[in-house]
Amino acid sequence: MRNYEGDHVVISGMGAILANAGSCEEAWRNLLKGHCGVDRFDYTGTDGLLHTALAAQTRDTDYRALLPDLSERHLRKCSRDILVTMAAAEMAVRDACLCGETPSISFHLCHD
Repeated sequence: MRNYEGDHVVISGMGAILANAGSCEEAWRNLLKGHCGVDRFDYTGTDGLLHTALAAQTRDTDYRALLPDLSERHLRKCSRDILVTMAAAEMAVRDACLCGETPSISFHLCHD
């Protein structure tokens, strides 16, 4: 087993889309207020395979605003889980100020 004592980590940017927050700032505010992300489960994309009344699900995420370079074709092909992950990664890239001449992360994650 590797000993990680003395290893250094640099967090250059953060991004988050959670059940009770659409950004890191909102997540932190909700954490401090004790707001829970668990609520009534209303996602219809399970085809009746998931029988639960409560869940922590993301809501009202505008993927088009977070991933402006993502084509409509790719938007339709990607599952909600993939879109949430790509949007959070894009937030982290922006937070790290890596948007200059470097293409956004969403450009690299969705291939034809």
